[in-house]
Amino acid sequence: MPKPKLRSTPQSEAPERRGSGTRGRIVEHAMRLFWERGYERTAISDIIAAAGVRSGSLYHFFKTKEEVLIAVLEAYLDGLAPQVMDPAFAVTTDPVGRVFAVMDRGLSPGN
Repeated sequence: MPKPKLRSTPQSEAPERRGSGTRGRIVEHAMRLFWERGYERTAISDIIAAAGVRSGSLYHFFKTKEEVLIAVLEAYLDGLAPQVMDPAFAVTTDPVGRVFAVMDRGLSPGN
């Protein structure tokens, strides 16, 4: 089975990943549970209970727990882009320069 890939859509073109609807609640609660318990120790039933949704609702949006994890990671990326990636990418178009700009931004005091 091929590994699913995170989207490569630029932030400016990315659709909202953590909306206020059912999908957003699922992702938000999965994010918290994965942080608190870890991915392996979080069951789909835990996410369903925490989000206050029925199992059919979760499976409407996600076929597997791995797909929930991918949505959580994409939500983290969406949060990082405006704070870390976008300012660093505005400095240069050189790919190597962008890597260093991201690192400089992350290592600078106050960031």
